[in-house]
Amino acid sequence: MYMHHQVPLLIAEAKRRMAHSKDMYHNLKHVERVVSYATNIADSLELTSNQREGLLLAAWWHDAAHTLTRKPSFFLMPLIDDTVSALMLWYYTIRMGLFGEVAGLSTRLIFCKSVGTGLLSKIFLKKRNRILLDALIDADKLDMIDVGRTEDLYSLMESSRFYALWYSLMFWIMFPMKFLRQRTPAGRKLMRSKLHNVLQAIQQDSFDARHVLLFGERYTRHCTERICKEYRHVQQATRGDVYPHTH
Repeated sequence: MYMHHQVPLLIAEAKRRMAHSKDMYHNLKHVERVVSYATNIADSLELTSNQREGLLLAAWWHDAAHTLTRKPSFFLMPLIDDTVSALMLWYYTIRMGLFGEVAGLSTRLIFCKSVGTGLLSKIFLKKRNRILLDALIDADKLDMIDVGRTEDLYSLMESSRFYALWYSLMFWIMFPMKFLRQRTPAGRKLMRSKLHNVLQAIQQDSFDARHVLLFGERYTRHCTERICKEYRHVQQATRGDVYPHTH
């Protein structure tokens, strides 16, 4: 029979796997930050104990697929990582004999994170649980602009022009498409704080010089302008956040 005290066993397995990740962009530090963001967002929502545990367990396992590769993969893996991670959680749930509502909910959350919040999420997630998917997606996006994670990414970019090209392409995709926009009020407040930290970091001469060296002055200026624009948008958006986001 599934008991709540068994959830830590699945979390411990996720930590063990992520600690051996060869992908410095998807490692234990990244997952720990995502769990922290998810916890913050969960605190702002009226969740049951199963919902809260399901969300946090999903946060621990959402990038487990990246432990299967020996080096970062920025093309194929982003398309399948959530699906593979969901399958890995499902596999370890069976292997460890930890069946139950929480593990099942976590597996569905990670799977639906891969396919978005369209038809499949309406099939696999009950209406009351779809806010958990929003929270998980928000938590993962928040770490995309974490200053500490950016330092890890810079190390990759300085070692390979391929990774530098990937980063520049991803930046242009994220901001014009409003990719970082948060779905929950708590997520939007966290994003405002994150963007503020990024702007402060950009103003440091060492950070700016490093970015200019990698991408050139013109591209760096465009990056700064886009971040400033998004920060102003988030400031305006968070002023009206009073009630929890619902579907």
